Amino acid sequence: MAEIRFTSVTVKGGGQLNIETEGKGVRLIGTDFIVESGGSVVADHLIVVANSLTVQDSAYISADGKV
Repeated sequence: MAEIRFTSVTVKGGGQLNIETEGKGVRLIGTDFIVESGGSVVADHLIVVANSLTVQDSAYISADGKV
């Protein structure tokens, strides 16, 4: 599984972060991970390790194997 380290990631409202790893997965490791209202994170296999994880109203994270 690949690892990506970060300090802060923000998915803005209306924005989308798509992560396709062909089932191998990715581990995101960092301090702040924010998905603002109307934003989305879609992945096939995802692990988030963060000090602060914020998913605002009308935002979502999906890691159901379908991107």
